[in-house]
Amino acid sequence: YFDTAFSSNWAEKKDGKYFFKKPNILPHIFEIIVRYLYCGQLDLNVKNGPDTLKLLVATEELGLNILSEYIQEFLIKNQKKILQNDPIGILEVAFQHETYATLRDYGIEAICQEPNILFGTDKIISLPAQILESLLKRDDLVLDEIEGTNQIVGGYNPLDWEGGGIIKDTQDSFIFNFTDFRDINTGKIGRVTSASYALICNHQWGPIFGNGHDLSMYPDNQNNKWYSNPMTYPNLNIPRNFEIDDYEAYQVVKK
Repeated sequence: YFDTAFSSNWAEKKDGKYFFKKPNILPHIFEIIVRYLYCGQLDLNVKNGPDTLKLLVATEELGLNILSEYIQEFLIKNQKKILQNDPIGILEVAFQHETYATLRDYGIEAICQEPNILFGTDKIISLPAQILESLLKRDDLVLDEIEGTNQIVGGYNPLDWEGGGIIKDTQDSFIFNFTDFRDINTGKIGRVTSASYALICNHQWGPIFGNGHDLSMYPDNQNNKWYSNPMTYPNLNIPRNFEIDDYEAYQVVKK
């Protein structure tokens, strides 16, 4: 390992000292790894969930395969506790790296068995589209019937909302509808079918998905009124006209 670590590809030697440039690894995480390399000791039980995930990602970047496997085994063994505290974090890490396929599968299965870890909380709102789609494709969910409904509709725009009266082209946008956000079985995703009319930017209208205004806010958000006219996206049975309690917009920033 040290032959690779001290090579010119990883480190710069200056005045007899080696300088590592690993901006993605926090100092205290790197200190844990160095202690492990020299002493061969690592107690993950005293680490919190976020630090354990950061440590896992760091071992991947540094090529420490044995340590990476050990951390994954720990996460799988203790996944319920970690998922309850940080379900988005552990799933995002698992989906970003193909080598974490086992961890990803265990995490998905755990949520399918106990969906309230994620669904039934406001954490679902920030769930990345790739993970949400994987969950929606599952058929092994164990859910209790919930009286009443709490509907959430929305969409994903991979571009931006800049410009006035501009139609934007993308194949990656989609809209979704949960008739009860606490019940994953009620969720549907509709990917754009006509990329040339995926999105429309209009400062007066607000976000518009689709040429037929498949999901759109009335001009100036009149009395919180929205409507849906399926044309550019599949029909998800979103009400033609409806009022909302609130709406939120998030921006995904790639690091």
